[in-house]
Amino acid sequence: MSAFDITNSNQTGAKLSDGADSNYQVTVSAAPPSDTTAPTGSITINGDLPYTSSTSVTLNLDATDNVGVTGYNVNNSGWVTFAAITPYSADIPWTLPVGDGIKTVSVQYRDAAGNPSAVYMDSISLDTSGPVIVPTVSPLPNGAGWNNSTPVTVSWSVTDPESGIVSSLGDETTELTEETAGITLTCSATNGAGLYNEVSVTVMIDKTSPTLTWDAIDPTPNAAGWNNTTATIAFETDDNLSGVASATSPSPLSFNSEAENQTQDVTVTDVAGNSATFASPAVSIDWTPPVVTITLPDTGHGIGVYIFGEVVSATWTATDNLSGVVPPDHGTLPINTSSLGAQSLVVPAALAIDYAGNPSLADSTTYKYSVKYGFNGLLPPYQAPPRAYKITSSIPLKWQYTDAGGNVVDSPAANPSVQIKMVSEGGSEGDAITLTDPGSSGLRYDTLTMTWQYNWQTKGLAAGTYNIRITSTQTGQTDGPFEILLRK
Repeated sequence: MSAFDITNSNQTGAKLSDGADSNYQVTVSAAPPSDTTAPTGSITINGDLPYTSSTSVTLNLDATDNVGVTGYNVNNSGWVTFAAITPYSADIPWTLPVGDGIKTVSVQYRDAAGNPSAVYMDSISLDTSGPVIVPTVSPLPNGAGWNNSTPVTVSWSVTDPESGIVSSLGDETTELTEETAGITLTCSATNGAGLYNEVSVTVMIDKTSPTLTWDAIDPTPNAAGWNNTTATIAFETDDNLSGVASATSPSPLSFNSEAENQTQDVTVTDVAGNSATFASPAVSIDWTPPVVTITLPDTGHGIGVYIFGEVVSATWTATDNLSGVVPPDHGTLPINTSSLGAQSLVVPAALAIDYAGNPSLADSTTYKYSVKYGFNGLLPPYQAPPRAYKITSSIPLKWQYTDAGGNVVDSPAANPSVQIKMVSEGGSEGDAITLTDPGSSGLRYDTLTMTWQYNWQTKGLAAGTYNIRITSTQTGQTDGPFEILLRK
């Protein structure tokens, strides 16, 4: 078979190059028709869900083409190629960029002719945070978490700024009116991304003030209700719900001063802020003894001057400025006159007792008195005027000391002295005259008769009236004056 050229492929017949007619077998090869139609397709994320809580998602790719899809390019990350297929459908994993918000993914397809499709996009909201649940307790609890008034209202704010709230439970407002050691309320919610969150709040309510219990006064007061020493009172505090937080004074209370029916306050506060003030039992303290006052009588010799052997008593009264004196609060106290001279009244202890049990104090120095001899005057031969003694005569002056009954007592210790003064016509006394010791006729004591005698030598003296006084240095007493009239 000879070869030939076909010079005109647009004619229905063929003419051989040498002009001869002949029967030939002709094979014609034609180029495939050209493809200018781009593929069409789509993209969805996670089955077209609006939200996701994870950056790991699934892209749902779908495309068709006349001659077949041969590749795709997601977010310009590079072409993924494969053998031409139509329609094309595939689910491929994809990682979204971090950070909550709307995420958009694009895809472009390519066919066997190299035609690129339009860019297809889909968006999904990334929400990696659960719902925001905020409880509001009104009124607010104190720093320890307690409320002490009602009602207490608990309300909830449930939000999700990214995907919204799909469902919630327990978000209704609750009003609490009863005391409780703790009631827990819980609110839960799920957002559009499927994330779950729950928040609980515990409300504690204590409206009752704490209590205080007093112990007995220590030491125990006497039957009259008084103490005469410092005293204490212990106490215990309690609170059945929130517990005791503080007390203004520690236990025990101390009472360290004298007073009647004195009290102290203790304020107790519980953890919830409730407080109560408690007054202690009354404490009466008196540790000062009663005061005894002595009154010395005047028996005719002056206050506080008594005759040897005289039966006499002082009176006493007792006072107490606080608890008072237990009767009797007055009485008599015998005065000892069995000793001569300056004396002190002995006031015994516990002469009076106050209601707190304090005895009065002993006293042997405050109240002074003196005991002197009785004196019956000058004994004969002494005679008062108008009897006159002649100058130059020796006048015997005799006297005895006695007890309160007039009985002569032995008095060698009296140690008397004689003082003589001249009296003027006007009645005034001059200076004491000088007495000379007449020797054996001078001052002497007769133990047999218990008599003192002084012989007064008048020689050389002027005529007139003289006053005689006799002083005992033992008792300090001075007896007289006794008048003597001298004449020439």
